[in-house]
Amino acid sequence: MRIALAALALGLPAVRVGFAQQVAGATFGDVIQLAGGTPSDVVLDEPRHLLYLVTNTTNTVYVLDYTSNQIVGSISVGANPLAGAMSVDGAWLYVTSAGTSSLNVIDLSSRRVSQTVLLPSAPQGVEVGSDGRALVSMNGSVVGGVPQNTLAIFDRTQTGSA
Repeated sequence: MRIALAALALGLPAVRVGFAQQVAGATFGDVIQLAGGTPSDVVLDEPRHLLYLVTNTTNTVYVLDYTSNQIVGSISVGANPLAGAMSVDGAWLYVTSAGTSSLNVIDLSSRRVSQTVLLPSAPQGVEVGSDGRALVSMNGSVVGGVPQNTLAIFDRTQTGSA
């Protein structure tokens, strides 16, 4: 009898956990099919009513008009793009590409890559400050116990690399 009760007690939580983990679908919004699947990053361009969807499986940034739920353009970037960030003035989009160890600088007025900057190691994230400079975080390397090439600052107004 005790074994039967113990088995029943152990079985009940499993049933409840299984029930609680059922997927019930989205509770808001619409699902939009995107070539290449789920984006690795999304950047909001509120004044233009656009989302920039960084998709590393297609090496593309898709441009989605969120008022019509339609893809209205695409921008080809370097291999394996991971992250994006827009300048405060809304003129530039910065996208990191890990496969080419580069930073893609996109002119949003033309929706084209205007500059590709080679980085010393594979980039991960990017953010843009109020001064317009982009901070890029990278995998880097360790030399003699000291991390190297983990952060870079890129200033579009200066010539040269990050």
